[in-house]
Amino acid sequence: MVSMVSSQTAITTTGKQQVAYLMAEDSPDARLSVVSQSGVYRVIYQYPDDIVSNTYPDDVVVDSAGHLIVAECGNDMLTQITLPSTRTVIYSFPGGSCPVSVVIDSAGNYIVALATAHELVKVTPTGVESVIHTFSLSGTDCGPVGWGNPETIVIDPSGNYIVTECALDRLSMVTPAGVYSVIYNFSKGTTPSGVAIDSSGNYIVGECGTQTISKITPSGERTVLYKYPSGTPSCGAPDYHGDLFIAIDPSGNYIVAEYLASTLAMITPGGVRTPIYTIPETPFFTIPYPVSVQVVNASLFQTATLTTSTSTSSFTGTPSTTVTTSPTTATSTIKQTTTVSSVSTSSSTSSSTATSPGIPEFPYTLVSVAVLTAITAVAYLVVHHRRSPP
Repeated sequence: MVSMVSSQTAITTTGKQQVAYLMAEDSPDARLSVVSQSGVYRVIYQYPDDIVSNTYPDDVVVDSAGHLIVAECGNDMLTQITLPSTRTVIYSFPGGSCPVSVVIDSAGNYIVALATAHELVKVTPTGVESVIHTFSLSGTDCGPVGWGNPETIVIDPSGNYIVTECALDRLSMVTPAGVYSVIYNFSKGTTPSGVAIDSSGNYIVGECGTQTISKITPSGERTVLYKYPSGTPSCGAPDYHGDLFIAIDPSGNYIVAEYLASTLAMITPGGVRTPIYTIPETPFFTIPYPVSVQVVNASLFQTATLTTSTSTSSFTGTPSTTVTTSPTTATSTIKQTTTVSSVSTSSSTSSSTATSPGIPEFPYTLVSVAVLTAITAVAYLVVHHRRSPP
């Protein structure tokens, strides 16, 4: 869920070069995707059927070598995706830790937010984990007691970790040495989710509970940048957008992954919202939810496609498991019309290959699969009730 482009990636987005938006989709059809500035959508990695139901990729970043680093909450793993199809486990956390956000520091270490272990941890490239800070277990605003402490992390220019604490309605800072301080206390029920840092050092925060994009200055002053229209807080309501995860493009616009709306949108500093892309339902009527967004160099994924490649790789010096997937799903390229609206207001190594099945024949097999899919979707919503409207 991290949401700024910083020195952690070798692919910079300075200037006016072409960029793309990299998303993790936390849904029964777990996958990673990219969207162009013009609204062209492509799936670049589809999790295989044997792990898709419990993966829940909650964040993805790009490392200096162009690999995708993914925080997988459902199976408590930090993984590396080497496109087109190789997935390597970098680190397995204790069960129930739920890694939901990841950034990479200047030394190449992975800084990971563990939502249900309530910890900010560092995992070195050689696979050594250490706890940087343990968060308070109180607070219930975004799910079970303690959930969302921490929720999203981003690194500031000084190397400090900026954290949204959904359960405690708080924006905080943790130094690499583990010194904790509060930047801003929101009103109860604000439930901050995403955060990014603009060129002036301000914190741009997505507030789920108030459906607001706000700016918090380093001195602790809050300004509303954009207020979503009010509506019934329901997953089915088109005017309720759920958690808001943010990136900032080279022009200073806010790129927002609107979780419950399954939409990626651009909001200008002047408060004009432009939908970029809305993810459609899958064939079995499950809705992919964008749970993180990154602004990256568009050239990184120009040739990325889903493939039947069977090559494998290992992550040297790190406890790792390499899984090479062979999905048969064709790459999806969809372009949507863009409209503009303005609103004021450890460690074993194994390898396996999984192939996604085709669409089953109707009627009996299809009905069975549809029933199983519905059960999986219900289970998903129960497990992920933390993202339901407060």
